[in-house]
Amino acid sequence: MLTTSVMADIEPGTPVPDLTLISSEGEKVQLQDMLGSVTILHLWKCNWLQCRAEIPHLKKIMPDYADKSVKFVSVNTRDPKGQVKAEIKRYKINYPV
Repeated sequence: MLTTSVMADIEPGTPVPDLTLISSEGEKVQLQDMLGSVTILHLWKCNWLQCRAEIPHLKKIMPDYADKSVKFVSVNTRDPKGQVKAEIKRYKINYPV
């Protein structure tokens, strides 16, 4: 997880530092593998209503970008895995979490 102090040192246009996380499916997801694509990172927490409200909008726009090398990735490092999986099921999230 990147801290605010690390992010403060990144200038616009600078590639994001590599970030590797394990998905809810147990697969390694690495930002470095997405170079050359526009990547939308949805940073969220299960009990934040504004984060939940964004999920349907992301799902709605995904088909519009399917053929344009746009990747959607959801990141939640704060909540227990079981809670995150329940939210994935509840909202039928169809992109990597």
